Amino acid sequence: MKRALTIASVLLCLAGAPAFAQSVLAKADTLFQAGSFREAEAAYLDALRGEPSNAHAALQLARLELYRNELGAAKRDYAAAARLPGADNARIQRDLATIAQREAVANAGASVSLPAGGLAIPMLALDPLPLFSVTVNGHLGHFLLDTGAPDLVVDSDFAKEIGLQTTALGEGIFAGGKRAQIARATVAEFSLGSVVMHDLDADVSPTRPVQLFDTPVDGIIGTVFLEHFLSTIDYPRHRLVLRPRAQSHAFEAALPQTAVLANLYLVGDHFLFSHGTINDLRGQTLLLDSGLAGGGFTADKPTLDAAHIALDTEHAERGMGGGGAVQAIPFVVDKLCVGVACQRNIRGLFTPEGSAMGIFPFTVGGTVSHQFLERYAVTFDFDAMRVALVP
Repeated sequence: MKRALTIASVLLCLAGAPAFAQSVLAKADTLFQAGSFREAEAAYLDALRGEPSNAHAALQLARLELYRNELGAAKRDYAAAARLPGADNARIQRDLATIAQREAVANAGASVSLPAGGLAIPMLALDPLPLFSVTVNGHLGHFLLDTGAPDLVVDSDFAKEIGLQTTALGEGIFAGGKRAQIARATVAEFSLGSVVMHDLDADVSPTRPVQLFDTPVDGIIGTVFLEHFLSTIDYPRHRLVLRPRAQSHAFEAALPQTAVLANLYLVGDHFLFSHGTINDLRGQTLLLDSGLAGGGFTADKPTLDAAHIALDTEHAERGMGGGGAVQAIPFVVDKLCVGVACQRNIRGLFTPEGSAMGIFPFTVGGTVSHQFLERYAVTFDFDAMRVALVP
């Protein structure tokens, strides 16, 4: 949603506005924490009209622009917010770094030569997750596709085998809230089909212990790689289609009537969110993380209870996530929707040892994953900030 007024113009035009009522800001924060981003934005604008010097309201508006990937507006409004008393300058600098990273990704993608109709790269396997043949610095590897991952992830042993230079990065949070050490590297050349990318950032952590295929998983293709393009994970046709991001408008205009379009939000460097329904729970903020092998949904216990979802504790198992072994208790969602794209009887997994949902500053209803997404050709449009689901 575009705004006629930027934060900067509000500060200029309304400097003499009456004192701000704190209840308006409290309402805005409540809406934001619930994931009601459009309503929160309107309330934060009301807050600024009442108190143009309120740094918190100004920063939250810039943050919502960043979620919508409106990078020019976000940069201007972060700069305006930084001039206000009490502004959180450390957070502003972190978010400006995120903006610079996203701009660099978009520019790098624009420099890649692609056919007019895009490039279709076949999957080696669809289940339990999409698998692709790649080359990393000239070495053949097998990478799965997971929108829950950042840019690229290279298996620790594979990185040693191909001579990647790594730098320790600290701990990462994985399935079940498990933590594991990760490192960072730069991949000089990465090839997927005929797409060749240079100097890509990569996390280095164990992926081969996650034994999903007969062949070892040498790494993961994540969301930041997809951000370079107008990216379609075409599950029914077993392929990944990469188009130039500049084709956003033409692509959406050509969508069939069966397509469902839903708003998309990009949080941090790679977390994709939309809104949907879990059984009778409407307006839920849902993480689109395609990497849950064997399931289509996961959520924390309060959401499961509110949606009247019963856990099948008799069939609990232990699986392997990026941070180690995790207990998984199955359940079934009667109805799960992203926007108005709905599926019935979606298998879910609950991890009682914890989750990573607490890292977000808003309530996450749950994670939509493979078994739901595989019914569609799923396109992530990082310019229009919409996800298209075509059955």
